Amino acid sequence: MFDPPPNAAPCLCCLHPNASRMKISKLNRPYMACGQCGSKTFLNSREALAGQALLAPQVMALLDAWRNAGGQIEAAISGVEARIKVAAA
Repeated sequence: MFDPPPNAAPCLCCLHPNASRMKISKLNRPYMACGQCGSKTFLNSREALAGQALLAPQVMALLDAWRNAGGQIEAAISGVEARIKVAAA
């Protein structure tokens, strides 16, 4: 099971609520690394850093609203995930 790091943030790729954390690359550039899906999102400007801080809570609120919308969207997402697993096998 995934154990989120301290001070974790939402991942904008897999939408896990607290799997992503800020790191610094070898070239001294900030990026977000997700422990759940393995994605790395490089933030090459101050605007990107600000966008990460502003966008992540809104994405999570939208995801919560989708989950509470009668399960229709969640069922559609589950169907897409199932098709991806079958295609990958």
